[in-house]
Amino acid sequence: MPTLALFARITPSKIEGTVFAFLTGTSNLASIVISPLVGVWINDHYVHVTANNLSNYKYLCLMGIFSSFLGFLILPLIPLKEQIDTFKAERDQLEKRAR
Repeated sequence: MPTLALFARITPSKIEGTVFAFLTGTSNLASIVISPLVGVWINDHYVHVTANNLSNYKYLCLMGIFSSFLGFLILPLIPLKEQIDTFKAERDQLEKRAR
């Protein structure tokens, strides 16, 4: 839910449907397809946990916990409210000049 609220706030006016669809589609692709593929790749190349050999399962869990926090590295890329307001004001000025 917070992700959808963020998407709703950062979508520019007049193209809301397109941008919102792109953002939600990208989010779904990442969580449904890419994330499991990366997990399988990490397991196959580094940990080697199988149904018959669970000896390294604790390392797989630790890698999963560690990778959960990697998302915090992109937090500085999310614009603050002041930055969004400044961008909107600049965009409005450009639109007025274009008319």
